[in-house]
Amino acid sequence: MLIGPPASGKGTVGALLSEKLHLPIFSVGELLRDIPENSIFYKPLHDSMDKGELAPDSIAAGVIRDELKSDKYQNGYILDGWMRDITQKDSFDPNVDYAVFIKVSPETSIKRISGRRFCLKDDFSCNIYTLPPQDPNHCDKCGGELVQRDDDREDVAKKRLDLFEKETLPVVEYYKNQGNLIEVGGEGTPGEVSNLILTALNNRDSN
Repeated sequence: MLIGPPASGKGTVGALLSEKLHLPIFSVGELLRDIPENSIFYKPLHDSMDKGELAPDSIAAGVIRDELKSDKYQNGYILDGWMRDITQKDSFDPNVDYAVFIKVSPETSIKRISGRRFCLKDDFSCNIYTLPPQDPNHCDKCGGELVQRDDDREDVAKKRLDLFEKETLPVVEYYKNQGNLIEVGGEGTPGEVSNLILTALNNRDSN
């Protein structure tokens, strides 16, 4: 299971790990966004979302259990987007072999989030700090206008980071006390971070 503050790169690093370890990966957030209309969870989920609320843990847990019935997960999987707080364990305990905590500084997290820009025409994404476009106001691909989404503003990024530190860091401590936490620095490239994780996993498995 991958844990990390906002913009720690869990999605990109997770995809690389999935390829290298030959394990399927799924994001709880993507599962919830893509839930079909004929699912028993569709209506209660959208009733909550329409009110601007997060998906109830019981519904998210049900969606996860349904997903894990697939044969492709029988040899293991990588989970992203669960255990955002310790109470989620009561709804679904993933019984992970390893919890991987990707650490980045608050400054890096805020810089990665607040620097995001998206093209209004083709949804091309870039970052004015870490992956700057040739023109800070226009898309390199189509010339469309680049904009900052409301939830990527610096003040919102700081609130998201505060929430992570308040609610998710206790999860990190829980797995640390369980003895199955792996901590790696997330300031490098996704390839570098994924290699750190693979090395740590190999060291654990060889002991």
